[in-house]
Amino acid sequence: MIACVVVPYFAVSLHLSAPGDSNTPLIVIEYRGQRGKVIAYSESAQRMGVELGISFSRARALCPQAQFITADTVHYNEMRDRLCALFWEFTNRVELELTVYPHTAIGYLDLGNLKSADLNYLGNLIGNALREQMGLRASVGISRRKSVAYIAAANTGLDAVTLIPVGEEAAFIAPHPVALLPLDRHQAHRLRILGIETLGTLASLSRASVMAQFGRAGAALHQLAGGLDGTPVKPQRMPELETVHRHFETLNDRSRLEVRIYGIAEQLAELLDQRRSALHQLTATFHVERGKPLSQSMHLFEPVTSSRAIGDSVLRMLDRMKLAQAVTGIELCASHLVPAMPRQLELFSERPLRHQLLDLASALAAQHRTLNFLQVLPVMPTSLLPERRFHFRHIDVS
Repeated sequence: MIACVVVPYFAVSLHLSAPGDSNTPLIVIEYRGQRGKVIAYSESAQRMGVELGISFSRARALCPQAQFITADTVHYNEMRDRLCALFWEFTNRVELELTVYPHTAIGYLDLGNLKSADLNYLGNLIGNALREQMGLRASVGISRRKSVAYIAAANTGLDAVTLIPVGEEAAFIAPHPVALLPLDRHQAHRLRILGIETLGTLASLSRASVMAQFGRAGAALHQLAGGLDGTPVKPQRMPELETVHRHFETLNDRSRLEVRIYGIAEQLAELLDQRRSALHQLTATFHVERGKPLSQSMHLFEPVTSSRAIGDSVLRMLDRMKLAQAVTGIELCASHLVPAMPRQLELFSERPLRHQLLDLASALAAQHRTLNFLQVLPVMPTSLLPERRFHFRHIDVS
């Protein structure tokens, strides 16, 4: 099953986070040379006839009362990367559709085989995460077919989830307009001449007749109109590095520096946990007062995920450096990332001399001091989603 997440008016939503009147039409202009063109607009500007790609002068004539904003491509791309990272919290098979970006952000998530209740739960979870973590509102469509999932999302209200059961794809999309297909101008014009307005009408025609009008592309259009899209999710490649850097006031005291190190290590561990990864190599860079930054790398034979293990490794590298200057910033870079896999912990380093009752958690903590320990709390044992079957709670066994 594939979830399509549509964030309408993506670029405009990023500008609305600043104080201002959201009822005023907003139009985002990208300048290339001396000519500007529209790359995004608000809903109120759309009602005035503004379209993507038209010139600045044309947009101003259509909507003279609009507020015109110069595109901030760097900010849009940063938020796009944050959006992708948020999707990776749910699955590592994520594709971002960039045909109408940055006006609208569209993401496809391969959710695998799940029950309907779990799919609805996961769709709502994605929408809530977008709203709470990024301040964005989205609609979510879920279907076995990629194009059907998009049509469901595009025709669903904000903060809503629409699930199309397997086998009902063609019936669901039949009343929707053919404009939802990926048509070029020639194809759209020809469909209007032929009087074909809905996907159901197009699907009811024979494949041969559609190909006679549109050539080889007609076969693909006929297949999409019948809800038979077999296109898979083409996953984006996850970044090969995870980096955290913090700058702060001058630190001379070792104990305060260690507190900072473990705090940054915890942030890096959270990033690794979000992508279900562990690190094999760690690089620590210390920015010092009146001097060049000092770096040290460490290759770990066993992959590491916990903040305690990362912090301890950084402290070992710090001892090697023998810093004499005050520290003004720290940067940690995790590389050689691998999937975080569970492993069996050894309870005893040697055979016990006699039988005795033990606190197993304390014994494991004493043997494996660099690891974090979690308690498993059952919630819904019959659910296919692991996050619904049980919850984790951190426990202190020190």
